[in-house]
Amino acid sequence: MKERFTVIGMTCAACAARIEKVVKKIDGILSISVNPATEKMAVDVDASRVSTNDIIQKVEKIGYKAELEKKAGTHTLKIIGMTCVACAARIEKVVQKIDGILSISVNPATELLSCEIDSQKTNMDAVKRAIEKTGYKWAEIENKTSIEENNIRKEKEIKTFWTKFTISVIFGVPLLYIAMGHMLPFGLILPLPMFLDPMYYPLNFALAQLFLVLPIMIAGSTFYTVGFRVLLQRAQNMDSLIAVGTSAAFLYSLYATYQIYVGDVTFVHYLYFETAGLIIVLILLGKSLEAVSKGKTIDKCIDGANFRNRSHFFELVANKYLSELEKNENEQS
Repeated sequence: MKERFTVIGMTCAACAARIEKVVKKIDGILSISVNPATEKMAVDVDASRVSTNDIIQKVEKIGYKAELEKKAGTHTLKIIGMTCVACAARIEKVVQKIDGILSISVNPATELLSCEIDSQKTNMDAVKRAIEKTGYKWAEIENKTSIEENNIRKEKEIKTFWTKFTISVIFGVPLLYIAMGHMLPFGLILPLPMFLDPMYYPLNFALAQLFLVLPIMIAGSTFYTVGFRVLLQRAQNMDSLIAVGTSAAFLYSLYATYQIYVGDVTFVHYLYFETAGLIIVLILLGKSLEAVSKGKTIDKCIDGANFRNRSHFFELVANKYLSELEKNENEQS
């Protein structure tokens, strides 16, 4: 008999291996599999020799908490906005806190959330609100959803990333030119208009960089809306890292600009607007390439599935044809 448990307290693969080793020693355990990422334990037991309470007590004895999963309906949602495994882990952590959630699994590759709920304690509306609270969006999975619709959504996502990247490059190149053009190796200096020369017009030099970095940060606004929301919930992911790093560079540069305005021109050497801008440019480039790569991977998986389906169909036809041929030969003989 197959039983599934939720194991609380695991932090790594070593924890899972420890639990497997201990539970395997119980008389009546036929097989066991522990997944530290989803915090799930699947056990094949001989009910005549061991009970679920015996398993729970054994797990708790080594410092973890195990709960038997209740049977419930499975619900699936499409998650929009995930960029990495940390995003999936964050969503899982938040949704798991809802009373009545029996199990949850979020796959960042397919962008699907699958969960089992106790309908007497909660519903999918609570799950949807929790997802929105973490900064992501959701979409219902309907039977009419087709491969073509998925491709359209993917193409729209790729186009959005490339548009943001293009905008960031348009403003990032002149930002880098102004900020770093006079700092090239081998004594090379790129010319600047007199009104932007930091030696004569330091405030103009700072303000030009400020106005150029703002559109770049707007193009990467998702990093801030998601990143800071995650931080407010006392967690972190890649978006929060980007948000904190670029915000620190931007805010200090803003302070330096104010100091230049009040007369301390030495702060012209402490401007880091280009740091914030170029980080976002490079991250958007990576996101754009990742979206293209993910789209191609999904297409290949679909093509592979279609090929296997066609191969299976032709195999059935061929087998039917051969059986009919053999039957006719037997009748003739």
